Amino acid sequence: MSINRHSDLSESAALRQAQHQIDEYQARLRQLATDLSLAEERERREIAVALHDNIIQELAFIKLRVAQFRGDAVFCGFERNLEEILMLIEGAIQSTRRLTFSISPPILYELGLAAALEWLAEQYEKRHHLRVESQLQAPSKKLPEALAVTLYKCVQELLTNAVKYAESSQVRLKLKARHDQLCITVRDDGIGFDIKQLETAAGPERGFGLFSIRERLRSFGGEMRVESAISKGTTVTLTVPLEI
Repeated sequence: MSINRHSDLSESAALRQAQHQIDEYQARLRQLATDLSLAEERERREIAVALHDNIIQELAFIKLRVAQFRGDAVFCGFERNLEEILMLIEGAIQSTRRLTFSISPPILYELGLAAALEWLAEQYEKRHHLRVESQLQAPSKKLPEALAVTLYKCVQELLTNAVKYAESSQVRLKLKARHDQLCITVRDDGIGFDIKQLETAAGPERGFGLFSIRERLRSFGGEMRVESAISKGTTVTLTVPLEI
């Protein structure tokens, strides 16, 4: 009898140790995924800064020099050609500026998460005709860059889901900051889905996106809650602790 009890205790201890090792391994994987994501974001930001500081400024200088030719007697009769060139240069400047913001929005680093989410909502309204009602309360203190980038990317993923999978026409985006916690809610009026199917082949792409968000939040001690039902839309709530 005592031998069996000793054997059960040994097996239980081995199971606890194995589970502890699995938990540590999963935590390291989450941290690695977060580090890789942030490294990618830093590279994207460097590219965006290079585009802004070099390409856009050089195009603006070319535009200025071409504009100086207007009214020059040597170029009389070529006014229409000059205007077309100026329009092409201006188009290139605007396209490069949009690309810069798409790669890595400088507003996130300069003005913070709330301003960046407001800008992101405006972009989805313009490009995808998705009505986004925003209620954004900026945190009293500036968030760590890694956390701000992660939350921005998560909201971007959720808005993409609303357009691509949920077929939504309207989304409510809410950011609320307390002294010890930050909460983001994204609620769409789309077709909804059966949450049980997240882990099945019925919705692998949407499921992977939500899984990725959950894992990224865990790296910051945060969590994600999903509420959805067929034909009743989807509400995703993200919460992360804040240092007091």
